[in-house]
Amino acid sequence: MGEREVEHQDALKVNEAEQAIGAQDLGRARALLDDVASRTPPLYQWRFEENGKVFYRFWDQAEFLHFATIRPPPEGTKEVVWLLGAYPRAHYYLAFLDVHMGRPDSAERHLQAALALEPDHPMCLCELGLIRRGLGQLETSLEAYEAALTLRPIIDARKRAMAMRGKAVTLIEMGRLDEAEVSLVESLKFEPGHHVAVNELDYIKDLRAGAPKASAQLTRPEQPQVACEACDQDVSAVNHRVLSVEGRVVHVCKTCEGKATKSWWQFWK
Repeated sequence: MGEREVEHQDALKVNEAEQAIGAQDLGRARALLDDVASRTPPLYQWRFEENGKVFYRFWDQAEFLHFATIRPPPEGTKEVVWLLGAYPRAHYYLAFLDVHMGRPDSAERHLQAALALEPDHPMCLCELGLIRRGLGQLETSLEAYEAALTLRPIIDARKRAMAMRGKAVTLIEMGRLDEAEVSLVESLKFEPGHHVAVNELDYIKDLRAGAPKASAQLTRPEQPQVACEACDQDVSAVNHRVLSVEGRVVHVCKTCEGKATKSWWQFWK
């Protein structure tokens, strides 16, 4: 089995781990992720060329659609091949689990491993910002969120909004309420009505009215959503269809069920 096929199989295991996390089966998720992380290559490229083709590794549907549809790659006539990445994602989710267990040192080690492979990925940088904020390292937390927003030119709406919310929470901790408010309002342009942004804006109003400041803790302000593959709405709390498509678990809301023709996953190689 070639390296690319090994990574594809490992990527499917990371998908399984994501589903296990969503089902709160954290032991199974960690076992899957540890297994994948054990095969992390010393060299890893998000974009590379081979035999006249250009290859891109992506984490999820949103990244793929944003790059392939909204920002088409300037590759001329070269064939573009989309690959589902495994190893930075595996380390990211191991860090996610460590944060959940209150192990910031171990979480940061996994994030540094992920960033060594993909130094500009916004999810890793947002998680680093979360950890640093929980440890009271507010300046470096803010730097991580700023990097998440600026280092990679292609960042989809959900990740951009997440980074803006994280940045705002850190700014609130720093007492920079006006800047935090601007960041939260801007985030709502990318994810309208998001409950975290709305709640933080209410919290800023309370602080300005003299309410006591809540104590900062190393807790995650938002859990990963389970999104409908067709319309991208959060379906984690509602009844929806779960399908297996070419070895991947996908979710489809009731509104979109039965309407899809050629779906996004059919473009993956």
